Amino acid sequence: MSTKNMNKLLGFVGSFWTWAEGQYDEAPGDLFKGMKPRVTQRVREEREPFKKEELTAIFNAPIYRGCASTKQWMTKGDLVLRDTGKFWVPLIGLFTEARMGEIIQLRLEDETQSLKTLSSWRKIPVHPILTELGFNDLLKARKAAKAKRLFLDLKRGRDGYWFTGFSRSFSN
Repeated sequence: MSTKNMNKLLGFVGSFWTWAEGQYDEAPGDLFKGMKPRVTQRVREEREPFKKEELTAIFNAPIYRGCASTKQWMTKGDLVLRDTGKFWVPLIGLFTEARMGEIIQLRLEDETQSLKTLSSWRKIPVHPILTELGFNDLLKARKAAKAKRLFLDLKRGRDGYWFTGFSRSFSN
């Protein structure tokens, strides 16, 4: 967990503890006072990049080589799910380094997006390997269907974030 996320969680727990102190005589003094680890590096530097073996495992999964069905995308079969976000989001992330939430909410027309920071806005060319794998075919199909979003199979999580549901299914 990043230092930034630890501090955020400690803030939530600390707020709850402050409330508990006001409600209950038995609650000892502020246990979380001064408990805030110092951020020593940027968040991007705190995360370890995928190792070659991990990338190999991800992209050798049945969803890329052939799976049983949309629901059984981790079971070997003959179907390659080139029309789903589950197939494309990791690949686009690999070639662009864009955040998962940014990729999942890609739209076909140029509209205001929800970005983590203003510096997140960027125009990125499509990598030739993505084109070889059929990314342009997906774009044409979505445009022909007059779809607004690129990945129709991926929905916002209950918490309002685009990556929540996807990240849970991807990590299983």
